[in-house]
Amino acid sequence: MNPDTTKSDVCAMPTNLWEIDKKSKDPIKDTQHPVHSMTTFQIKSDLTGEKYIENKRTNIKENVKNNRDKITILPTDDTNRTKIHRATREDSLKLLKYSNICLFKSLKTKFQCYSCKETFFNMSDLRSHTKIHSNTNDRGFKINLKGYSSKNADISSLSCSLCYQTCNDLNVLKQHLINKHSIEFASADHMFVPFKLENGFKCVTCGEDFNSFVRLSTHMNKHSTNNVCEKCGSFFINRLSLRAHLQSVHREKKCTMCLAKFEKNYTKVKHMRIVHNVGAIRRYCTICGKDFRHSYKLLEHKIKEHGAQRLTSNCKECGKTFLSSQNLKIHIRSVHVKERNYQCNVCGMGFFTKADEKRHGRKHEDVKMFSCSYCEGKFKSKDSWRRHLKRIHDKLVVD
Repeated sequence: MNPDTTKSDVCAMPTNLWEIDKKSKDPIKDTQHPVHSMTTFQIKSDLTGEKYIENKRTNIKENVKNNRDKITILPTDDTNRTKIHRATREDSLKLLKYSNICLFKSLKTKFQCYSCKETFFNMSDLRSHTKIHSNTNDRGFKINLKGYSSKNADISSLSCSLCYQTCNDLNVLKQHLINKHSIEFASADHMFVPFKLENGFKCVTCGEDFNSFVRLSTHMNKHSTNNVCEKCGSFFINRLSLRAHLQSVHREKKCTMCLAKFEKNYTKVKHMRIVHNVGAIRRYCTICGKDFRHSYKLLEHKIKEHGAQRLTSNCKECGKTFLSSQNLKIHIRSVHVKERNYQCNVCGMGFFTKADEKRHGRKHEDVKMFSCSYCEGKFKSKDSWRRHLKRIHDKLVVD
C-alpha cells in the first residue's frame, strides 16, 4: 500500500475477512491473528461497558496503523448486538400492533398499566383499562420499548387483531401473521416475558402453578438463557433482574471505617459493632432532643408528648384503617390478593406466613404440648389452650 494513503482511503477499503492484494490480485488468507478478535474482550465486572468499548476502539486504531497492507476489520459485537436488538424490537412492535398482547409492570401486589401509572389488583381489570390506550392502526408504535430488558406481557386469550384468530402462544401468533397476512419478521426472538394471568399464576412454559405473581416471575428466570451471572451461573429473564441480583448477592460490602470487606451484610454489621463499637442508629426528636432506638418509639413519643398527628393508611377495597403503610400492604396481600406462599405438606392448604403453616401442621400431629392447670385438658396449639382457659375457666393469659 502507498504510504501516502489517506485516512479516507483506509475507511473506504473493504472490511471482509478475505482481502485482495492489489499487486497479486490473489486472495490472501489472514494467517496471523485477526486484527479484531471477537473473543479478545469479555465484559466481566464492567457493567457499563465503557472500558470494554474503549479497548476495542483503541485496538482497532492500532491495527489499522500497523497493518496498512491488509485491512481486516470486523464489525464489533456491540454493533452486531445493536442491529440484532433493533430487529428484535421492530418485530416485537409488530406483534403488539397485530394482536391483543397486554404489556404491564409488576408492583408485587398490583399490576400497573404500561402506558400510564394506573394500577389494578387483577389482570382482567387491567385489560379492560388498556382499551382506552389501544388503536389497532398505530397501537404498537405508540409504545416505546426502551432498553434491552424484556417486558412483562399477558397473553391470555391471545388473538390476531386482523382476523381475530386465536393463538396459543407468541410463536403460533408469529407464524400466523407470516403465513396468513404476509407480515415479515427479521428475527426469531421478541422482547416479551409471556404470562397468562386471568386464571391464576401458572407458568406458560412448564405449567407449574404458583400462589403469587412474585414467585411466578422469579420462576421464569429458570427458562431464560440470555442473561447469565458470571459469578454463580444463574440465569435471569432480563437485565434488570440480573443487575438486582449482582447488587444484592455479589456486591462487596465495605466497612465505612476501615478497609475490611464482606460478602454478607450481616457480617459487616457484626464487624461494625464489635470492632468499631458502632451499634444501631439512634432516632432523635427534633423538638426536645430525646433519642430512641426504634422509629415507632419516636413516633409514639411525638404523639403523646408533643401532640403530633398519627398518620393512618386506609384500604381502598374494604375501608379498614391501619397505623402504618406496611400493615396495609400485608393486609392487601393476605386478604384481597389472597397470597398463599406456604402450603401444608399433608393436606395442601395454603397460608400467608410460615408461622401460620407451622401452627396448622400441628393438627396433623398426635402431640398435645399444652396442658390446662385447672383440668385434665390438653391441646395441640397455644391458641386452643388460651381459648379453653378463657371460655371454661374465665382466665385471661397475658404474655
